[in-house]
Amino acid sequence: MAYSKRKCEGKKSSEKEHLIPLNEHIIKLLNEAKHAYGYLRFEFIFPSLSCTSMAPGEKNIDKRSVARAVNRNIDNLGLEPFTPHDLRRTSATLLRKLDTDPIVIEKVLNHELMSVMAIYNQHDYIEKREEALKRLAAEVNPYLFSP
Repeated sequence: MAYSKRKCEGKKSSEKEHLIPLNEHIIKLLNEAKHAYGYLRFEFIFPSLSCTSMAPGEKNIDKRSVARAVNRNIDNLGLEPFTPHDLRRTSATLLRKLDTDPIVIEKVLNHELMSVMAIYNQHDYIEKREEALKRLAAEVNPYLFSP
């Protein structure tokens, strides 16, 4: 499994590097997205094409871009209204249904552990996160990818 390092910005609990295990389907989708804009030689896989403070492609898309795209196309998609954050909640719920340890779920979501655990439990649980995300992928992939 490959990994993506992500520097999280914003909330103080997330201002640290987060290592994200990526399965083969996600890598394939990311490569397809990269090739879609590859001829433009942008640094980002999902470049901002409408940023007003920089030239197109010099910044990644805004964190609200996906939500706006979903809202604009929800009728065409034939889905009930949802937000990208609903996907995080659904993933956490499915992970728990698959008997994933709640601490591992919190680490997958890049949440800080609470109280004494935050101080004494510094383990990154990368192997457990990888295993949990493989189980989650096995659960949802039949709905997302045809053979």
